[in-house]
Amino acid sequence: MAIKARDDGAAQRLKGLVLYTRPGCHLCDEMRAGLASLHGKLDFVVREIEVGWEGELAERYGRLLPVLALDGLEICHYFLDDAQLMVRFGANPWPGVVSRD
Repeated sequence: MAIKARDDGAAQRLKGLVLYTRPGCHLCDEMRAGLASLHGKLDFVVREIEVGWEGELAERYGRLLPVLALDGLEICHYFLDDAQLMVRFGANPWPGVVSRD
C-alpha cells in the first residue's frame, strides 16, 4: 500500500495498521482510499496482507474482507469506520464536541 512513513525514524513512532485484502475486492479498494484520506489527520503505516482462499487467514477473515486491525485487534470490516480508527488513535472523531469527563 502507498501509505508509508516519511522517514525511518518516523516509522518507529507511527502506529502500524494491518489491512487484510483479496485481489479484485472493490470494498478493499474503498477502504484503501479511505485510509489514504485519513493519512493527513493520523500518523500511521499500513501493511497489507493478501488473504487467499484457503488456510487460517481465509478461514478467519475470508467472509469479512476487507478487515482493518491494529495491534492484532480488529477495528472494522467491510467498510472503514473512521470514527473508531480515530478513537483508537486517541483523536476526537467529532471535532467541536467536548467530553464532560
